[in-house]
Parts: sequence; C-alpha cells; structure tokens
Amino acid sequence: MKLAVALVHNPPILLLDEASAGIDPISRTELWPILRDRANSGVAILLATHHMEEAEKCSRIVFLHEGSVIVSGAPADLREKAKEMLGGNPSLTEALTVLVGTPCR
Repeated sequence: MKLAVALVHNPPILLLDEASAGIDPISRTELWPILRDRANSGVAILLATHHMEEAEKCSRIVFLHEGSVIVSGAPADLREKAKEMLGGNPSLTEALTVLVGTPCR
C-alpha cells in the first residue's frame, strides 16, 4: 500500500528500502514489472535490498560497506569480472563474494 501511495504522484525519483519485504510471493512477482515500467519511463529508482535475485533485476549495483563503495557495476559486468577470477559462470552472489572479498568482519 505504501508503494501505491508513493507512485500515485509520479515522482521523478523513487527511493525503496527493502521494497519486497513483508509481501507475499505473488505480490513480490507483480512488483518488478511495475518498477521496470517506471524505470523505463524515466523514473530514477534507488533500491536497497539484501536479495541478490532482486539486485540482478537492476541496471547497476553498488555494494557498500561502512558507507564506502566496495564494488559497483552492471550485474553482467560484475559476473564477468568474477568469471576471470573464478572461471565458470558465477552467480551474482558468487561474483560479489569474490569481488568484495570479506570486508564484513
């Protein structure tokens, strides 16, 4: 409901913190076409998420640690960088793990 209220005014920028938290699987699936349509219409969307399958849907990922950018880029580019280090076809989670190292201790 809160997202609907935010979208009704057609904002140029949409800030979402864990947008799919607490919603059922069907609603979660329906959320992404709505966000994609908004992004395609020129709305800038900043999405905070811990779910890599959600991050995979974004055009650019920025991974932060203690307020600093650790790694950023398009999901495919991040996986390609990790592929050079790991070989194979790494998932986004594997890519971020190898590119970030282990800064969170």
